[in-house]
Amino acid sequence: MNIAEVREKYPQYEDLSDEALAKALHSRFYSDIEFDDFSSRIGLAPQDIGFGEGLVKGFQRGVRQPLTGLAQAALEQFIPMRERQLQEMQRGLVEGEIPATVESITQFQTQFDQLNDLKSQLEESFESEKTLSAEFDAVTEQAPVSALIGQTAGQVVGLPIPSGGIAPTLTGKIGQGALTGAAFGAAQPRTEEGGVLDQAATGALIGLAAPVVFEKAIAPAAGVISQKIFNYPRMSKAQQKLLSELQENPRNPDLAKFAIVKGKPKATAELKEAIKQFGSPEAIAVIKASSPTDKRAFREMVNIVSKGKKDPLFADKNRVGDIIGDSLKRRVLGIKTLLETSGKQIDRVARTQLKGKPVDISNAKSSFQEALQKLRVDYNPGAGSVDFAGSALEGAGGAQARDLVKRMALRLKGGSIEAQDVHFAKRLIDQKTAFGSSDRGLSGEIDRAIKGLRSNLNQALRDKFPAYAKANQKYSDSIDALNAFQEAAGSKINLDNPQALGVKARSFTNNTMARARLTESLEQMQNVLAKNGIRFKDDINTQVFVANALEERFKTSGSTTFQSEITKAGRDVITKGVRETVIDRAADVAEKIKGVDDQSALEALIKILGD
Repeated sequence: MNIAEVREKYPQYEDLSDEALAKALHSRFYSDIEFDDFSSRIGLAPQDIGFGEGLVKGFQRGVRQPLTGLAQAALEQFIPMRERQLQEMQRGLVEGEIPATVESITQFQTQFDQLNDLKSQLEESFESEKTLSAEFDAVTEQAPVSALIGQTAGQVVGLPIPSGGIAPTLTGKIGQGALTGAAFGAAQPRTEEGGVLDQAATGALIGLAAPVVFEKAIAPAAGVISQKIFNYPRMSKAQQKLLSELQENPRNPDLAKFAIVKGKPKATAELKEAIKQFGSPEAIAVIKASSPTDKRAFREMVNIVSKGKKDPLFADKNRVGDIIGDSLKRRVLGIKTLLETSGKQIDRVARTQLKGKPVDISNAKSSFQEALQKLRVDYNPGAGSVDFAGSALEGAGGAQARDLVKRMALRLKGGSIEAQDVHFAKRLIDQKTAFGSSDRGLSGEIDRAIKGLRSNLNQALRDKFPAYAKANQKYSDSIDALNAFQEAAGSKINLDNPQALGVKARSFTNNTMARARLTESLEQMQNVLAKNGIRFKDDINTQVFVANALEERFKTSGSTTFQSEITKAGRDVITKGVRETVIDRAADVAEKIKGVDDQSALEALIKILGD
């Protein structure tokens, strides 16, 4: 039996260090053998951090602490002010005080994303502090004296507070100690919001008491050191191992009930209750390990489920997948914004650098002619004429395509053509084919022929004009990404509709080719956005997993009428048999007896997601 197995069997000894637990076991049961031999047998690792290393690690930790704490405090002051500004801007847009132009909406969206980034930075700082605190706990356990000395010195360097010398009287020392202790306490990094005033008060009390207890000591240093002694809990080797496993794979279902509390892994009552109510640890492990941005999305999903339980009409119109649709829509909106801004940039380059300069597009016209011949369209590039008689575009259904082909033939006729005219021919194709839209786009082979022409025209311009190629890259990348996503999602999917996108997002969990294409196109779209400085903190695959788990647990994806339940029961008897169906029903009754119900499950989720 090793020390980890002992701890698992006797959790009541959690507060004892590995060495203390080993000594207790040795003295009671194994005193007939040497303690060193016994320690080796149960896997008690020797101390491997010396005085010097503890001093260095403590100093590094101490320097960083006040800097992190001050950054957290600054964000907590700035975020509410930014929220008020956004609320005022939103009110102005809604009430018409601010014109609802593309620029103003884009500005609002940008500032909204920036605010979410700031919130994420704050929450990530809290999470990072948990990790760093836990890592330093391991150092203080092996080298407590040197680590504490180094940490105190580092904090003084990181937050130099002029003391004006040591006060000559005890009263002066008490006041000086209280002020310095309060300053250091307020600057300590935290693992959750709030608490700055509490930390300042704690530091002040410790600093105030220090001169009374140690009259000849320096009050500020005593205040800080006293505070650190109380702030850093000791952690056993087994706890360190568990903490390492949690950090390495936070989504491990076997560790779903554990959270890092004050730098130590702990099985919390909230997580245990959530696992019991959900019926399995997988979803809880994913939720617990998700980013702050994804957790906000999960809270919205839980709110939809909760409200839907009390309002059937609301449940009929709203699904947890709508939240995923919102995430997808933000990415689509980002790509479309890139298209619009880069398109304007290209037009400026075209007007200043392409005007009056010829370009050879013979290859583009030849390829277009071949594509039209497959549709039996007679196209004469030199004359700029087309004949649709007997072609696939003849008749009422092909009016839009015929009009565009005629316009392109006229614009591109002749042997020599101006580069600026080629650019605006490209823009006409973009307008008429409506890239990324399922409402007005062409279809089938004519769509490929037209877009092939556009691609060849674009390449002719890029080959001859490097400045145009550079300005055009962002636009081309955006069009390619949007088209790829539209094709993967399906031509009938409206990319402006979050509900439609939410339904389509379920394909991310299907083991089919559609999932592969959709995942690849989403990655392409996000890469283009990231390349242009637009990054998202949320993860759509994680949201899909949790959304599916919520729908399965709360049965929100289908009808729950009395008749449908009778029908479902009948299907169960047919597919499973009477015995299995009776067992399932008995399990349902057992769950209710154990206190497992939808309302309790929702409340448990809300607790682990926070406000």
